Amino acid sequence: MANSITAVFNAGQTRTVAEAPLYQWSYGQKLVFEGLQLPAAYQVDFSNFEFSGDSIPQTGGADGVTVPIAVLETGREVYAFVWLQDANSGRTEYCVEIRVIPRPAPAPGTPSPEEESALAEAITALNEGVEAAEDSAEDAEAWAVGERGGTPVDENDPAYHNNAKYYAEQAGTGGGGTGNYNELSNKPKINGVTLSGDKSAADLGLAAAEDIPTVPVDSVNGKTGEVVLNATDVGAGTYSKPSGGIPKTDLASAVQASLDKADAALPKAGGTMSGPIAMGSNKITGLADGTADSDAVNLGQVSGLISTNTAFYRGSFASKAALLAVAWQTTNPAAANYVTNNDYAVVQDDETQSDECWRYVYVAGSGWAAQYRINESPLTTAQLAALNSGATAENIASIEQKYVKPSGGIPASNLASGVIPSVPSAATATPANLGTAAVGTSTKYAREDHIHNKPSYTASEVGAIAAPSSPASGAFLVWNGSAWVAQTLSTWQASSY
Repeated sequence: MANSITAVFNAGQTRTVAEAPLYQWSYGQKLVFEGLQLPAAYQVDFSNFEFSGDSIPQTGGADGVTVPIAVLETGREVYAFVWLQDANSGRTEYCVEIRVIPRPAPAPGTPSPEEESALAEAITALNEGVEAAEDSAEDAEAWAVGERGGTPVDENDPAYHNNAKYYAEQAGTGGGGTGNYNELSNKPKINGVTLSGDKSAADLGLAAAEDIPTVPVDSVNGKTGEVVLNATDVGAGTYSKPSGGIPKTDLASAVQASLDKADAALPKAGGTMSGPIAMGSNKITGLADGTADSDAVNLGQVSGLISTNTAFYRGSFASKAALLAVAWQTTNPAAANYVTNNDYAVVQDDETQSDECWRYVYVAGSGWAAQYRINESPLTTAQLAALNSGATAENIASIEQKYVKPSGGIPASNLASGVIPSVPSAATATPANLGTAAVGTSTKYAREDHIHNKPSYTASEVGAIAAPSSPASGAFLVWNGSAWVAQTLSTWQASSY
């Protein structure tokens, strides 16, 4: 209907926006619902306020509900609340927002809505009369001569082979009729007026074109003054966004293609690649340091790991002075004389280390330092060739490395396995220049635990003293000034040595 707007509800939807707006000062407008199962009669409350104020109730039916004039005159948005009730309860079930386009108030003297309604009815009736007259004129032409607007009717038209001209021609060729229309006794009629001779619209009871009143309008599709309608004017319109949003099929093909690419794109956060990425000689920048075995690493992290954990052999030098004379580079890895932490070199004849062959290591921040001795003399030609061909730290460590005594002395743990058990035994042995002899005690007698009057003893004498007779035998060795003499217990007890 021309005087209606539609509110479409999708499944499960309780709120929507009418598909088209209404102009301020409109009246007689119907709000039609689609997608709702409403009773035969229902109430709709209209208001210019969504959350407060009063509303105007209207009763709706199968053809919709009339929008009150009062809410359209304000020029503000209109809210329609569908109110459903029964004997026990009532509730707002749906809401429709109607956009209202403000416009100037009608000029003074403009007919009231009631007068406008009567005028509209008159205009409608007049238009219907004109259309009927035009149809009657066409029918008269068809029944008279078998043409409509000067074009012969087709075989599906009721006037085909059923018009005055046709019958006249048939009569003229059949020998039993007349070929003169004026001689017909059953001429066609319009509004009871026989079609004979020249007849005006007034003669046929039809309104003349000049008698059809004109209805002034402000503009047609933006045009003012005398307007001639054309297909553009009649067909022009604006796109109304569906309540569920603009579907993809309404978009231009280029936009749809872009959406397809966006759907297949990898999100900024998360996502899993399904194939390799060709970088096209471009960089990946801003990459964080890797932490897991499968993480990617950046150049800074790799360089740091190399400088911290990798040792490179930097060559063999005749002396320490020769090593230090090189202009070593520490900032440019591509430089020929680049050196970094833990790198090492061999000094063949170190003038600061007893002219021996030493391994030197580079310590970041302090420079080259002697690490350990490789050999007492410079390396042989074969050994030096092995180093210069890319020997590793392990290779250098295996070249006739000499033991260097620690500053605190050689610990027992560094002795041969056959020597280690003698160390604790020596700690408890009898001293060669007698002092205290660790001969111990028995359960009944005490032994002499030190020796007197002999400034030095031979090894055999010390051995004899270290193994005295048992106290139970009553025999002891006593030095009498020239030799050891066995004494009985009683003799020993009486002695005063």
